[in-house]
Amino acid sequence: MKMNGLFAFKSVLSLFVGLLFSVPLLAAPPTVQTSSGDRLLYGLPAKMSAGHHEMEVAFRKQAKSLVVEKFSFETTRGERARAVELLAWHPKQRVRILRMATDPTSAVEVSVVLDGRQTVLPLESLVVQTGVLLRENAELVHARLETPATQPSLTKDAHDDCVNDCYNNYYACSDPCIDYACIQDCQYWFNQCYYGCPPGCSGPTVRNYSTSTLVSSTWSGSDCYREPFPATGNWQYDKYYRVIHVDNYRETTQCDGSKTTELVSSYNYGQYCLTRESFFGSCSYPRGGDASSYPACY
Repeated sequence: MKMNGLFAFKSVLSLFVGLLFSVPLLAAPPTVQTSSGDRLLYGLPAKMSAGHHEMEVAFRKQAKSLVVEKFSFETTRGERARAVELLAWHPKQRVRILRMATDPTSAVEVSVVLDGRQTVLPLESLVVQTGVLLRENAELVHARLETPATQPSLTKDAHDDCVNDCYNNYYACSDPCIDYACIQDCQYWFNQCYYGCPPGCSGPTVRNYSTSTLVSSTWSGSDCYREPFPATGNWQYDKYYRVIHVDNYRETTQCDGSKTTELVSSYNYGQYCLTRESFFGSCSYPRGGDASSYPACY
C-alpha cells in the first residue's frame, strides 16, 4: 500500500513538472505608449478643412506661462478622428505638467490657438480627452514643431546643450518604437531640432582689415608710355602724385555675437599713378617708359 501511494505521488509530481515546463515563457511586453499616463493629445475638429494649419499651445498656471509650443501641419479630408501630440519634444516639461494634473489645486489651463481661433480648457480635460483619443486609435497628424523666431543667446555652450537636448528627445521618442515608420518620424523631428540649433563656437574669432582713403591727388604732367599689355603700342598718359591714408583694424567677435573693433595703426603713403589721356590717344616715342611700372589712378 505504501509503495502504491509513493508511486502515485511520483506520478502526479512528474505530471506537474511536465506541464510546468511545457508552458512557453512569456517575453516582456514592448514599452509601447498605449495609455494616457505619459502622453497628451489634442483632438482636431471633425469638420476641419483640408490644407495648411497652424497651432499654438500654451500651458499656463495662474496666468504664468509654463511652456509654449507652435506647430504647423497639413491635413486632407477624412472621417477618422485626428489629433496632435503635445510636449512630445519636451519630455521634462511633459512629466512636470502631468504631475500637476494629479493635483486638484494646480489649476493648470491649456490655451490652444488653431488657425487664429482660441480654445481654453483645464489640463484635466485634456488628460481625459487623451484617453478617449487613444481608445479610438485617433490618427496622429504629422505636425512640425516650429523654430522660435528669436534664437537664444549664443553662449559658448548653447550649441552643445541644444544638440544634447535633440539627442535626448530622439532617444525618448525612438526607444518605445516597434517599427521602422516610428523611428523615421523620430529621425524627422531630430533633424528639425538639430538644424534649428545655434551655431557652435569654440572661442572669439579675430578678423583684421584695412581701409584706404585718398587724401590728395596732384597732376604731375603728361608723357608717352609704352603699353605692352593688354593693348600693344604707345599711349599718352597723365601722371598724378597721390597721398593715401590707411587705417588698420582688428575686429573681435565673441560667442554671444557681440563685436569689438580696435584701431591698430594708421599711416599715410604717397605714389605716382597714371591715367590714359582720351584726347591725345596714341603717341610715337615712349619717353615715360613702361606704363605697367605705375598703378592706375582710380
